[in-house]
Amino acid sequence: MFLTIDQYVLNPLGRGATAGSLKIVKGEYDNKYQNLLNNFEEFQVNIYKIRKDSYYFHILIPSETTEDLFYDVVIRIDRGYKSTESSFLNWPMKAISNSPSFVFTYANTFKRNRSLIEELKSIIPTQAVNEFADVRNPNKLLGFEKTIFYACRYIKDNFKSIDQIDKESKPVNMRALLKELKDFKYIMKIKEADQKRKSEEKKKEREKQKKELNQKIRGREQNIGAVKKDQVPKKAPISVKSKKAITAKKAKRI
Repeated sequence: MFLTIDQYVLNPLGRGATAGSLKIVKGEYDNKYQNLLNNFEEFQVNIYKIRKDSYYFHILIPSETTEDLFYDVVIRIDRGYKSTESSFLNWPMKAISNSPSFVFTYANTFKRNRSLIEELKSIIPTQAVNEFADVRNPNKLLGFEKTIFYACRYIKDNFKSIDQIDKESKPVNMRALLKELKDFKYIMKIKEADQKRKSEEKKKEREKQKKELNQKIRGREQNIGAVKKDQVPKKAPISVKSKKAITAKKAKRI
């Protein structure tokens, strides 16, 4: 059993799989996919033909959390001897992505299911490819990964036939394709720098709010002090007659 674009978009676990929660995830990703298209209008796509009847879709998927960062997603389809389907959506598919969710959760699972593009695996850590993601994917399921899902959806929505794909494809070699892809270490440096910048901005915002709060408190204390000062009763002026009476009393005592 091989993976296809159509299958991945509908249910990557395959027919007969228990996929109750999968529908919820798919609905969430469908909405996020549409939100990305609302913001970016379209994804940048290049199609490469490296060997006969093998097509590589290189799609730049925008990060949903890091501004100006685009993940490299490559979807490969083959008119393999195992496929009798005329629609390219049902041809055998393989994939790879340099997004953290793919690397840390699904890279090994894709390899185990023979769905990883082995000739491009140098862009992601060897450890992620060879070791199980015991914490993030303990059941070793080939579930939905966002960037792969978005790429497959985009291909399905925008390409109608293999003739269209063939006309838009460019003949290149593997080395040329690899040069177009960002290394995972570079992706992480960009994300870490962005997180640091956001953390510093939050710190500055907290300091600003604290300063404004202290200014308000000082202003209130000054207003309260001024009100109390105004409320202190003033002594009534002593009349001339009262002064004479006080003086006379003092004289008698003497």
